[in-house]
Parts: sequence; C-alpha cells; structure tokens
Amino acid sequence: MRRYSAGTMDVMPTLSDLERDEARERRRVLLAALAKTSTTQSELARKLNLAGERTAVTTVNRWCRGKATMSAATLRYVLSILSLDPMWRPPADWQPPASPQ
Repeated sequence: MRRYSAGTMDVMPTLSDLERDEARERRRVLLAALAKTSTTQSELARKLNLAGERTAVTTVNRWCRGKATMSAATLRYVLSILSLDPMWRPPADWQPPASPQ
C-alpha cells in the first residue's frame, strides 16, 4: 500500500486513491488466502453458496479479477469461510500470480 506524507497539496491523495489502494489490498489478501488454503474460486463460491450468498460464482470471479470491490467486513467473512483468522494477512512481499493474457 502506498504511503503518503502530509504537506504539499500536490502529494495529498484523493479519497478515491485511498479507496482504490484499500480495494487492491483486499483483493491481494483474498487471492493470497485462496492460495494459502489451496481453495479454487469455484470452491469458495460453493462455500459461499451454502452460506446463503445467491450470486456467489459471479461475485467471487469479479472479486478475483478486480472487476468488483469487496468491503472489509466481507473480506473478514470470506476469511472465516476459508477457516482463516479474520485478521489474517499474507506476507508483505506476497504478490498474486500474473494472470494469463
């Protein structure tokens, strides 16, 4: 996540920059959690479906591709579905695998 220093107006982030960084970090945590638990996107969707999430397959695919953002509360819920501590975070240097082009 980017760090911003207070001071001049030209380096002050806009709210959308901060929100975008937080969304990227939540996506990174989700992808790392899937990798750590060896869970596929479809398995996560099935688990969410059993928990009452009706559009789970579409939702999980959109989260993982960065087409939709998830809230911090939703991320904590998904981590608990994956049997991870809701506050679990991957190592700071973990990066998602490159998506095939």
